[in-house]
Amino acid sequence: MAIELTKKDIAEISAIVQQNVEAELQGNKLKRMQAFGKEDGTIDTNGILAFALAESKLYATMFTTQILNAIYDAQHNRPEKK
Repeated sequence: MAIELTKKDIAEISAIVQQNVEAELQGNKLKRMQAFGKEDGTIDTNGILAFALAESKLYATMFTTQILNAIYDAQHNRPEKK
């Protein structure tokens, strides 16, 4: 039997997911950024913009996936995966 979540429940889940995603993204951030740099290791304005857009897409994808999974698990009385 599925349970209903309140706005407060979803806000709490969202905050936890946000922290998890941000922590996960910090791990290889420099390596991902270097992919947008030049051969000499520098990164220009276009590279920074491209990196920011790629990071935004990655964050949005990870956040959406994790929050939907967390909400589904919460509604079906499953323990949260860490």
